[in-house]
Amino acid sequence: MDDFERPLNKRGRRATGLLAGYLETEGLRPALVLCSDAKRTRETLELIHQALGSRVAVHLEPELYLAAPSTLLGRLRKVADDVPSVMVIAHNPGLQEFALELAEAAGSPGAAMAARIESKFPTGALAHFRLKIDRWRDLALDGPKGAIKAIGYTIPADLEKPV
Repeated sequence: MDDFERPLNKRGRRATGLLAGYLETEGLRPALVLCSDAKRTRETLELIHQALGSRVAVHLEPELYLAAPSTLLGRLRKVADDVPSVMVIAHNPGLQEFALELAEAAGSPGAAMAARIESKFPTGALAHFRLKIDRWRDLALDGPKGAIKAIGYTIPADLEKPV
């Protein structure tokens, strides 16, 4: 099967279900979702869409399929300035590498998070950052200290209830 058309497997659907519950419980509601248009990322979006709320704008974007970190950064820099928050649904290794770069740019508060991201970034992983920038085009990995703050990193295994 072509990788682009590959669906989420059973483990991926379960992980995404756990993520949806987490997003809802934590009240994480991005204003915009940028999603690769590959089958499995579209399925991920479908499974979490209700948890994101009805006001979220969604853009399916072919260039996010297997995108490199530089492509992800470049796309975020094109977000309109009136958009307060963005969720990116894309693919590894690029998404993992980009999350790692953001965590490392956050400085010492992001060091523990960076170590976790580097060791594992499975389906359903969520890296959460707060950006102190006025315009998305100002997003830079080498920006001023404190411009990127690492908030949290959650993987499906963190969300599973003990038996």
